[in-house]
Amino acid sequence: MKILILTAMILFVGFSIQSSCGIESQSTAPDWEAKQFQLETKYRPEFVEPKSGAIIAITLKQGNTLQGTLKAITEKNVQIQMGAATVTFVKEELSKASLKLCYAADFARIKAEQQINIEKANFQEKQRKIQRKQKEAEERKQYDKSLTEAEKQRDDYIDPAEREKKKMEEEARLRQEAQAINEKAQAEARERMERERQEQKFMDLFWTWFRAAMIWGALVTGGLCGLLPLLVGVWRKKTALGFTAFVACLVGGSILGIILALPIAIIMTVIIAVKQE
Repeated sequence: MKILILTAMILFVGFSIQSSCGIESQSTAPDWEAKQFQLETKYRPEFVEPKSGAIIAITLKQGNTLQGTLKAITEKNVQIQMGAATVTFVKEELSKASLKLCYAADFARIKAEQQINIEKANFQEKQRKIQRKQKEAEERKQYDKSLTEAEKQRDDYIDPAEREKKKMEEEARLRQEAQAINEKAQAEARERMERERQEQKFMDLFWTWFRAAMIWGALVTGGLCGLLPLLVGVWRKKTALGFTAFVACLVGGSILGIILALPIAIIMTVIIAVKQE
C-alpha cells in the first residue's frame, strides 16, 4: 500500500514540475527559403532608386568609399561623376550597402537576409531555452525520485502533515520560478521591441534631414550661380532679364544642381552682356 502511495506522489510531483516550468516541446524549424522569398516580395516595393544627379557615396567590398554625382545605374555597373572624371564601378565590386542603395533586387534580398538572421537567432535562442528547461525538469525529476527513495526508508518516522507541507512549499517555489521566468521573457521582448522602434525612428529622421539637406544644397548652388547673370543684368541695366536668369538658375539647381545651374548662368550672362539696349 505504501509503495502505491509513493508511486502516486512521484507522478504528481513530476506533473507539477512540468506544468509549473511551462516546458514546451521543440518546434520544427521554419522554411527559411520560403520566408526569404516572402520577405523579398514584401520589401521590394519599398525600394527607392537614386535619381540621376543625386550625390551618393559608393562603398566597395575592400572598404573604400567614394562620393560623387550619380550619372547612371545599369544592370552591370554604376557610374558617378567625380569632378571632371566619370568613374564606373562594376556591380561585383560593390559592398552590400551600395548594392542595397542602387538595386531593387539586392535591396530586397539583403534586407530579407537581415530579418531572417534575426529570426534565426531568436528561434535558436528559444530552442536553447526549451532544451535547458527540459534538462532542468529531467534533473529535478531524477532528484525528486532519488529523494523519494531515500525518504521511503524513513517513511514511518516522518509526520504526514509535515511531508504534505514540504510538498506544498516546493510546488509554490516552482510556481514562483516559472512566473519569474515568464516575466523576464516578457520584459526582454518589450525591451527588444522598444530598441527596434528607436532604431527605426532614428533612420526615418536621418533620411528626412538628408533629403532636406540635398534640396537646400541644390537651391543654394542655383542661387550662387544665378548671382552672376543677376549682377551683370544690374550692371548692364537689364534688371528684369538678370532676375529672370537668377530664377532660371534656382530652378535648374533644384533639378540637377550645379550641372544644370552653371550652364544656365553662363548662357544667360553672355546673352545679357551682348544684348544691345
